[in-house]
Amino acid sequence: IYNFQEIREQLLNLGHIFKSQSDTEVILNGYVEWGPSILELLTGSFAIAIVDKKKDILILARDRGGEKPLFYSLSNEEIYFASELKPLINFSTISRKISPVSFQHLFSHGYVAGDESIFADIKKLRPGHILTFDLGTRKSTITKYWNIVTKVLQRKKQKFASEEDLVVRLEQLMSRSIEGQLHADVPVSIMLSGGVDSSLITSLASRSVEKLNTFTVKFSG
Repeated sequence: IYNFQEIREQLLNLGHIFKSQSDTEVILNGYVEWGPSILELLTGSFAIAIVDKKKDILILARDRGGEKPLFYSLSNEEIYFASELKPLINFSTISRKISPVSFQHLFSHGYVAGDESIFADIKKLRPGHILTFDLGTRKSTITKYWNIVTKVLQRKKQKFASEEDLVVRLEQLMSRSIEGQLHADVPVSIMLSGGVDSSLITSLASRSVEKLNTFTVKFSG
């Protein structure tokens, strides 16, 4: 969570006590304070599972862009979930039957679209969505907490005088995004691919960090 320190400060001012410096604890305390609305404040890549014992529910949530995977299966009034497919197909209650539609889509486009997976009984939680599973009634609901269309329409109201203004604004947005990702509870480094993208990211990041660790990986052949 790239903005966890900012949210942490808000929670400290509201009286929350932290036992660690991790971003995970910020999510937990944020949920205690704001409920599922905490997801709208998070900037980052995440797949989250929270068991709310007071409301007797399980909440699964996925980041806005779907950077982190989150698979689930609803079978016999039970829910199974994981960050990849392999753990789920080990349960005898979950069928390994291949979805013909997903199979065709995989070979046509190189990926499985929407909320489907290659297996008929296993789904993907869509980016920017929350799945709520009631542990009492065993029923589930899926809701969207972030919509890119709404954000784009809001941005369209902004007026720029010239192309130069747009370039300046783009640089500001990129710098802010990169600076946010440099803050973490673990060391941060940059993978250099040799292309324009990673070089640009490194250039902007070096403005904020005195010593920046970078790595390049080379494979034989």
